[in-house]
Amino acid sequence: MSASRINASNLASRTAALTDAAAPTKLGDNRLGQIRSAFQKKVIENGASITWKSKETGTPPGAVHRQMLFAEQRMGGYVYTAILPVGQDGDPNKSSNYYVERYGGKAPYSTQVAGPFPIKNTR
Repeated sequence: MSASRINASNLASRTAALTDAAAPTKLGDNRLGQIRSAFQKKVIENGASITWKSKETGTPPGAVHRQMLFAEQRMGGYVYTAILPVGQDGDPNKSSNYYVERYGGKAPYSTQVAGPFPIKNTR
């Protein structure tokens, strides 16, 4: 069996096996700060207009990179995490969109996802 045939036959299983661990590249501090401040502004200014979906329907397919954004410091507060699709190269810095996952709230706790939100380049 040739190497190219082995690679082609395993492509689907390798793609399906991609998880958060498949994204070893670190999200740059500037990029993370940009996402954090943009989302905090959305929450503060437009909190009611953000559409939250269940984790099952809102999470993007494929490999993703997760990075904590911030946590509300109050009882019943949420923890917010950025989710960036990473594609085949695994680099979250190349993503043009991000999603936000929130966990917590008042019992029963839930996990919800919003997005995609565009990442505006400030270069």
